[in-house]
Amino acid sequence: MKLFKKSLSLILTVCILASMAVLATVSASANAGDPIRRPLITDVVNKDADQVETNTYYFYMPTTNQWRNEFNDYYDGTEDSHAAGIYWWDGSYGCNDNYADFGLEQGWPGYAVTEKEAADSNIFKAQVPTDVPKIIWNNLVDNGIDNTQPQYTKAAQTMDIPAEFYDPGEDAHVR
Repeated sequence: MKLFKKSLSLILTVCILASMAVLATVSASANAGDPIRRPLITDVVNKDADQVETNTYYFYMPTTNQWRNEFNDYYDGTEDSHAAGIYWWDGSYGCNDNYADFGLEQGWPGYAVTEKEAADSNIFKAQVPTDVPKIIWNNLVDNGIDNTQPQYTKAAQTMDIPAEFYDPGEDAHVR
C-alpha cells in the first residue's frame, strides 16, 4: 500500500509539473505574440475608391547593423525579411491621420515597404501620393520613448526629404 501511495504521489507531482510547464509556455507565447505589423503602403495608398496620383520613390537601405536589426517589424530571422518604413505628415494618407485605422497606437514609423526593385537588392520602392511635400525613410523600428529599452538606439531614419518629382517629359530648367 505504501508503494501505491508513493507511486500515486509521484504521478500527481509529474502531472502538476507538466501542467505548470504547459501553462507557462502558453502564457509566455501569449505575451510575446507576433509583433504588430505596420500596414503595408501597398495595402493603404489607393485602396479606396478615391484614387490619387502617385509618384514612385526609391530608397537604398544600408546593410549596417544600425539599419538592419532584430527590432524591425518584419524581421523573422532571415536575411531578406527586413522592411523599410516610409512616413509623411502632410498630404493624402498622412501617417498621423491613418494609424488609428489600423489599430496602432501611433503613426511612427509609418507604413511598411516590402516591395523591392530587384529580388535580392536593398532598394525599396513606394508609391506616394503626389501631394505629399516631404517623406522620411526609416528602418521600421519604433524606438519608443524609454531610453532603457534595447530598441531605443536601434531606430534609424533619413532627414526630411523634399518630395519634388521630376516628370520625364518635363523640361528640367523650367520651374
